[in-house]
Amino acid sequence: MAKPAKELIDRLFESTELRAVLYRQCLEWGADPHQGTGFAFVICCLWLCGIHYLVVGGTHMLGHAMAGACLREGVSLRYNHRVREITTREGRATGIVLDDGRSVEAKIVVSNLDVRTTYYGLVGEEIITPEMRTVVENWRFGPEHCLGTPSFA
Repeated sequence: MAKPAKELIDRLFESTELRAVLYRQCLEWGADPHQGTGFAFVICCLWLCGIHYLVVGGTHMLGHAMAGACLREGVSLRYNHRVREITTREGRATGIVLDDGRSVEAKIVVSNLDVRTTYYGLVGEEIITPEMRTVVENWRFGPEHCLGTPSFA
């Protein structure tokens, strides 16, 4: 355990994908995988086992499962369309405007972007209430966000 985390990971694991996950865990814990001892790596692994559930078949399967559940409930999904703006009325999201100018009205708008990009980039700072601004400003990413966290506007 006196070796750096990267050396331990490279020696113990063959899969480049798993190695990448473990390197990332080290970085998320603030441990330099190239220096120090493997102690931080072991702690990261224990934490990873305790809080993460890896998706069987790869993380893309999570997106497919979410899309399938939405389609079964009658949700209209748009693929390969960049959103320019989330439209609001009386403090509620009412739809989106696509990059090509088309508007889409909706009862519920869901963003899979991070919270700051969603609110500052798509909703607009001028519309955000002081309470929501505090939430957005104090948002911190952690290990639980590594598979993607939808932001509901």
